[in-house]
Amino acid sequence: MVQKLSFISLIFHAIPEGIALTALVWSFLKLPFQWKSIVFIGFLHGIISYFVRLLPVSFGIHTALLIFGLTILICVWSKTYFSTTLFRVVFAVFILALGEVVIGGSLLAIFNISWDELQNSQWIRVLLGTPNTFFILVIALSLNQKTKAIHTERIKNI
Repeated sequence: MVQKLSFISLIFHAIPEGIALTALVWSFLKLPFQWKSIVFIGFLHGIISYFVRLLPVSFGIHTALLIFGLTILICVWSKTYFSTTLFRVVFAVFILALGEVVIGGSLLAIFNISWDELQNSQWIRVLLGTPNTFFILVIALSLNQKTKAIHTERIKNI
């Protein structure tokens, strides 16, 4: 069963993670960062994730709904192709999940936190999820800087 989000998890984890994930997809699409759009889409994605997790559906359906939701939101705001955006969103979610396994798993071991403690404390979940959110944001900002540098170099060579 998917863990329902508390209000604290929504504010301190789901919304920031949605913003970071949106920024990562934005950088994968090689779009110039428009922070108002990225924050708005990430905020909406966080709110949507709160309500999607309330749905009584089978394992994996929540993730699929959130992937399609983020894809549609980004397509509407950025005017990108659905298939291209969907591929980038799936790849970004893969990186997010990989980060959660590696970073979250490492932090659980370092701080000797049991799975039960993690599941029963919303604050521990928020605190252990924050480094991964920063990791995703750092990747997005780094890719954005690289894209800016490439575009600047192309303009100079014209």
